[in-house]
Amino acid sequence: VAANTIPSNRLLLPEGLSVVGRTGRLSSEGQWWIFAFDDDTSLPPMKLLPNANLELMVGTLRGASVPVRFTVTGELTVFEGENFLLPRTALRAAGDANRPAQTGDAPPSTPRVPPGATAEDVLATMQALQPKEAILPLGATASDEKDRSRSAGYSGSFMSDGSPLMNRVGRLVRQGSWWTFVSDSNRPEQPDPPLRLLPNQGVELMVRESPRGGGVFIVSGEVTSFDGENYLLTRVATRRVDTGNLRK
Repeated sequence: VAANTIPSNRLLLPEGLSVVGRTGRLSSEGQWWIFAFDDDTSLPPMKLLPNANLELMVGTLRGASVPVRFTVTGELTVFEGENFLLPRTALRAAGDANRPAQTGDAPPSTPRVPPGATAEDVLATMQALQPKEAILPLGATASDEKDRSRSAGYSGSFMSDGSPLMNRVGRLVRQGSWWTFVSDSNRPEQPDPPLRLLPNQGVELMVRESPRGGGVFIVSGEVTSFDGENYLLTRVATRRVDTGNLRK
Protein backbone atom coordinates (compact mmCIF):
# COMPACT_ATOMS: atom_id res chain seq x y z
CA VAL A 1 0.00 0.00 0.00
CA ALA A 2 1.32 3.40 -0.87
CA ALA A 3 2.63 5.50 1.99
CA ASN A 4 0.60 8.56 3.00
CA THR A 5 1.39 11.80 4.74
CA ILE A 6 -0.21 11.53 8.17
CA PRO A 7 -0.88 14.61 10.33
CA SER A 8 1.57 14.72 13.24
CA ASN A 9 -1.25 15.26 15.74
CA ARG A 10 -3.21 12.16 14.73
CA LEU A 11 -3.64 9.65 17.52
CA LEU A 12 -2.27 6.25 16.48
CA LEU A 13 -4.23 3.44 18.11
CA PRO A 14 -2.66 0.00 18.71
CA GLU A 15 -3.13 -2.82 16.24
CA GLY A 16 -5.72 -5.38 17.29
CA LEU A 17 -7.86 -2.86 19.20
CA SER A 18 -11.60 -3.26 18.59
CA VAL A 19 -13.78 -0.34 17.56
CA VAL A 20 -17.22 -1.39 18.82
CA GLY A 21 -20.58 -0.08 17.64
CA ARG A 22 -19.41 3.28 16.25
CA THR A 23 -21.68 5.17 13.85
CA GLY A 24 -20.59 7.18 10.85
CA ARG A 25 -20.68 7.76 7.10
CA LEU A 26 -18.95 6.08 4.20
CA SER A 27 -17.32 7.98 1.35
CA SER A 28 -14.79 7.22 -1.37
CA GLU A 29 -11.32 8.74 -1.74
CA GLY A 30 -9.25 7.44 -4.63
CA GLN A 31 -8.96 3.66 -4.29
CA TRP A 32 -10.10 3.72 -0.66
CA TRP A 33 -13.44 3.84 1.14
CA ILE A 34 -13.28 6.14 4.18
CA PHE A 35 -15.37 5.84 7.34
CA ALA A 36 -15.95 9.13 9.19
CA PHE A 37 -17.19 8.67 12.76
CA ASP A 38 -20.24 10.74 13.74
CA ASP A 39 -20.43 9.71 17.38
CA ASP A 40 -16.81 9.76 18.54
CA THR A 41 -14.68 12.82 17.84
CA SER A 42 -11.62 11.06 19.28
CA LEU A 43 -11.54 8.77 16.24
CA PRO A 44 -10.28 10.31 12.98
CA PRO A 45 -11.69 9.18 9.62
CA MET A 46 -10.19 5.80 8.71
CA LYS A 47 -9.64 3.82 5.54
CA LEU A 48 -11.65 0.61 5.57
CA LEU A 49 -9.86 -2.57 4.59
CA PRO A 50 -11.58 -4.43 1.75
CA ASN A 51 -13.70 -7.41 2.75
CA ALA A 52 -17.21 -8.77 2.21
CA ASN A 53 -18.70 -6.48 4.87
CA LEU A 54 -17.31 -3.41 3.14
CA GLU A 55 -18.69 -4.67 -0.18
CA LEU A 56 -22.16 -4.92 1.38
CA MET A 57 -21.81 -1.40 2.81
CA VAL A 58 -20.82 -0.02 -0.59
CA GLY A 59 -23.72 -1.82 -2.27
CA THR A 60 -26.16 -0.43 0.32
CA LEU A 61 -24.79 3.10 -0.12
CA ARG A 62 -25.00 2.97 -3.91
CA GLY A 63 -28.53 1.61 -3.82
CA ALA A 64 -29.87 4.19 -1.37
CA SER A 65 -31.88 7.25 -2.38
CA VAL A 66 -31.18 9.06 0.91
CA PRO A 67 -27.97 9.57 2.95
CA VAL A 68 -26.94 6.38 4.73
CA ARG A 69 -25.15 5.98 8.04
CA PHE A 70 -23.67 2.74 9.35
CA THR A 71 -22.93 1.35 12.80
CA VAL A 72 -19.68 -0.56 12.51
CA THR A 73 -17.65 -2.87 14.70
CA GLY A 74 -14.18 -3.68 13.49
CA GLU A 75 -10.54 -4.45 14.10
CA LEU A 76 -7.79 -1.83 13.83
CA THR A 77 -4.51 -2.40 12.04
CA VAL A 78 -1.41 -0.20 11.79
CA PHE A 79 0.78 0.37 8.76
CA GLU A 80 3.39 3.11 8.24
CA GLY A 81 2.01 5.28 11.02
CA GLU A 82 -1.63 5.07 9.99
CA ASN A 83 -4.64 3.23 11.37
CA PHE A 84 -6.90 1.15 9.14
CA LEU A 85 -10.21 -0.48 10.08
CA LEU A 86 -11.38 -3.96 9.04
CA PRO A 87 -15.18 -3.97 9.39
CA ARG A 88 -16.30 -7.13 11.17
CA THR A 89 -20.00 -6.20 11.38
CA ALA A 90 -22.02 -3.37 9.87
CA LEU A 91 -25.58 -2.25 10.54
CA ARG A 92 -27.49 0.38 8.63
CA ALA A 93 -28.01 3.01 11.33
CA ALA A 94 -31.48 4.36 12.00
CA GLY A 95 -32.70 7.61 13.51
CA ASP A 96 -31.19 11.02 14.02
CA ALA A 97 -27.51 11.52 13.11
CA ASN A 98 -26.97 12.82 16.63
CA ARG A 99 -28.39 9.68 18.22
CA PRO A 100 -25.58 7.51 19.63
CA ALA A 101 -25.28 3.94 18.43
CA GLN A 102 -26.68 1.22 20.66
CA THR A 103 -23.87 -1.17 21.50
CA GLY A 104 -25.57 -3.55 23.90
CA ASP A 105 -25.67 -6.28 21.29
CA ALA A 106 -22.22 -5.60 19.92
CA PRO A 107 -19.93 -8.61 19.53
CA PRO A 108 -17.05 -9.09 21.98
CA SER A 109 -13.63 -7.59 21.44
CA THR A 110 -11.57 -9.09 18.65
CA PRO A 111 -9.19 -11.84 19.85
CA ARG A 112 -5.53 -11.13 19.18
CA VAL A 113 -2.95 -13.60 17.94
CA PRO A 114 0.07 -13.53 20.30
CA PRO A 115 3.64 -13.49 18.98
CA GLY A 116 4.94 -16.98 18.33
CA ALA A 117 1.46 -18.43 17.86
CA THR A 118 1.18 -21.81 16.19
CA ALA A 119 -0.79 -22.41 13.00
CA GLU A 120 -3.50 -24.07 15.12
CA ASP A 121 -3.74 -20.92 17.29
CA VAL A 122 -4.16 -18.77 14.18
CA LEU A 123 -6.90 -21.02 12.80
CA ALA A 124 -8.79 -20.98 16.09
CA THR A 125 -8.62 -17.18 16.24
CA MET A 126 -9.90 -16.79 12.68
CA GLN A 127 -12.78 -19.18 13.33
CA ALA A 128 -13.77 -17.12 16.39
CA LEU A 129 -13.96 -14.00 14.21
CA GLN A 130 -16.55 -15.39 11.79
CA PRO A 131 -19.94 -13.63 12.01
CA LYS A 132 -22.84 -15.80 13.13
CA GLU A 133 -25.39 -14.16 10.79
CA ALA A 134 -25.79 -11.76 7.92
CA ILE A 135 -25.50 -8.16 9.04
CA LEU A 136 -26.78 -5.93 6.23
CA PRO A 137 -30.11 -6.44 4.42
CA LEU A 138 -28.27 -6.84 1.14
CA GLY A 139 -26.78 -10.14 0.02
CA ALA A 140 -24.74 -11.25 -2.96
CA THR A 141 -26.80 -12.57 -5.85
CA ALA A 142 -26.01 -15.61 -7.96
CA SER A 143 -24.95 -13.31 -10.79
CA ASP A 144 -22.57 -11.49 -8.41
CA GLU A 145 -20.87 -14.78 -7.51
CA LYS A 146 -20.62 -15.71 -11.19
CA ASP A 147 -18.98 -12.37 -12.00
CA ARG A 148 -16.52 -12.84 -9.15
CA SER A 149 -15.45 -16.26 -10.37
CA ARG A 150 -14.63 -14.73 -13.75
CA SER A 151 -12.49 -11.95 -12.27
CA ALA A 152 -9.27 -11.50 -14.25
CA GLY A 153 -6.29 -13.35 -12.77
CA TYR A 154 -8.32 -15.54 -10.45
CA SER A 155 -9.55 -18.23 -12.91
CA GLY A 156 -11.45 -20.52 -10.57
CA SER A 157 -9.17 -19.96 -7.55
CA PHE A 158 -11.34 -17.34 -5.82
CA MET A 159 -11.52 -17.89 -2.06
CA SER A 160 -14.49 -16.92 0.10
CA ASP A 161 -14.26 -14.16 2.66
CA GLY A 162 -12.88 -15.43 5.97
CA SER A 163 -11.09 -18.45 4.51
CA PRO A 164 -7.93 -19.40 6.42
CA LEU A 165 -4.61 -19.59 4.61
CA MET A 166 -2.13 -21.70 6.55
CA ASN A 167 1.65 -22.00 6.29
CA ARG A 168 1.81 -20.87 2.67
CA VAL A 169 5.29 -20.26 1.25
CA GLY A 170 5.64 -17.28 -1.03
CA ARG A 171 7.37 -14.05 -1.97
CA LEU A 172 6.72 -10.45 -1.07
CA VAL A 173 6.34 -8.53 -4.32
CA ARG A 174 5.41 -4.92 -5.01
CA GLN A 175 2.64 -4.59 -7.62
CA GLY A 176 1.53 -1.03 -8.24
CA SER A 177 0.41 0.56 -4.98
CA TRP A 178 0.08 -2.79 -3.16
CA TRP A 179 2.42 -5.28 -1.55
CA THR A 180 1.34 -8.72 -2.74
CA PHE A 181 2.01 -12.27 -1.64
CA VAL A 182 2.95 -14.51 -4.56
CA SER A 183 2.83 -18.18 -3.63
CA ASP A 184 5.76 -20.47 -4.47
CA SER A 185 3.34 -23.07 -5.77
CA ASN A 186 4.48 -26.61 -6.50
CA ARG A 187 1.82 -26.79 -9.20
CA PRO A 188 3.25 -24.76 -12.11
CA GLU A 189 0.37 -25.82 -14.34
CA GLN A 190 -2.15 -24.32 -11.86
CA PRO A 191 -0.41 -21.55 -9.90
CA ASP A 192 -2.10 -19.89 -6.95
CA PRO A 193 -3.20 -16.31 -7.68
CA PRO A 194 -1.31 -13.45 -6.01
CA LEU A 195 -2.95 -11.94 -2.94
CA ARG A 196 -2.93 -8.25 -2.10
CA LEU A 197 -1.74 -7.84 1.49
CA LEU A 198 -3.95 -5.77 3.76
CA PRO A 199 -1.82 -3.15 5.50
CA ASN A 200 -0.92 -4.14 9.03
CA GLN A 201 2.16 -4.52 11.24
CA GLY A 202 2.83 -8.01 9.90
CA VAL A 203 3.24 -6.63 6.39
CA GLU A 204 5.33 -3.76 7.72
CA LEU A 205 7.75 -6.24 9.32
CA MET A 206 7.91 -8.28 6.12
CA VAL A 207 8.78 -5.14 4.14
CA ARG A 208 11.52 -4.23 6.63
CA GLU A 209 13.07 -7.70 6.36
CA SER A 210 13.19 -7.54 2.57
CA PRO A 211 14.03 -3.90 1.71
CA ARG A 212 14.51 -4.72 -1.97
CA GLY A 213 11.44 -6.97 -2.17
CA GLY A 214 11.46 -10.61 -3.18
CA GLY A 215 11.83 -12.00 0.34
CA VAL A 216 10.46 -15.53 0.88
CA PHE A 217 8.11 -16.03 3.84
CA ILE A 218 5.94 -18.69 5.43
CA VAL A 219 2.60 -16.96 5.99
CA SER A 220 -0.66 -17.75 7.76
CA GLY A 221 -3.62 -15.43 7.70
CA GLU A 222 -7.21 -14.69 6.83
CA VAL A 223 -8.42 -14.21 3.27
CA THR A 224 -10.93 -11.44 2.54
CA SER A 225 -12.85 -10.70 -0.64
CA PHE A 226 -13.96 -7.44 -2.20
CA ASP A 227 -15.19 -6.61 -5.69
CA GLY A 228 -14.12 -9.94 -7.15
CA GLU A 229 -10.60 -9.95 -5.71
CA ASN A 230 -8.98 -11.71 -2.78
CA TYR A 231 -6.83 -10.03 -0.13
CA LEU A 232 -4.84 -11.43 2.78
CA LEU A 233 -4.77 -10.23 6.37
CA THR A 234 -1.41 -11.53 7.61
CA ARG A 235 -1.49 -13.07 11.08
CA VAL A 236 1.85 -14.87 11.24
CA ALA A 237 4.81 -14.42 8.87
CA THR A 238 8.22 -16.05 9.23
CA ARG A 239 11.17 -15.32 6.98
CA ARG A 240 12.33 -18.53 5.33
CA VAL A 241 16.09 -18.95 5.53
CA ASP A 242 17.78 -20.60 2.57
CA THR A 243 20.13 -23.20 4.07
CA GLY A 244 21.18 -24.58 0.68
CA ASN A 245 21.22 -28.25 -0.17
CA LEU A 246 22.04 -29.96 3.12
CA ARG A 247 21.92 -33.41 1.51
CA LYS A 248 25.23 -32.90 -0.26
